[in-house]
Amino acid sequence: MPAKIKGYTLKIYRSNLIYINENLNEIETRNTILHELGHIFCKHDENRIFTSLKTHQVTSKLENQADLFTVAMLINALEEEELERYNLKQLSYMLGISEELLKLYFF
Repeated sequence: MPAKIKGYTLKIYRSNLIYINENLNEIETRNTILHELGHIFCKHDENRIFTSLKTHQVTSKLENQADLFTVAMLINALEEEELERYNLKQLSYMLGISEELLKLYFF
């Protein structure tokens, strides 16, 4: 898998297969799995790699939805006191996601 691709989901018949780049660290792997699950749960069925590489169709809306799914899963796994104890910058570092994405989720 090319280094710039962290992972992708492939639907074969009625099964979804998630492929993850083996060169990712633990946090990147977790977040990539959650991102790909976001595509599955949001029912993004088209082949986004082909769509983004071979067509002019915009896939950013689908990627944003999968990113927000990732944030929601990570935030929901935290205790309420953790959310109150840390600021956005600390949460961003701890969860391995951008501050901009956290702001989009919270605000």
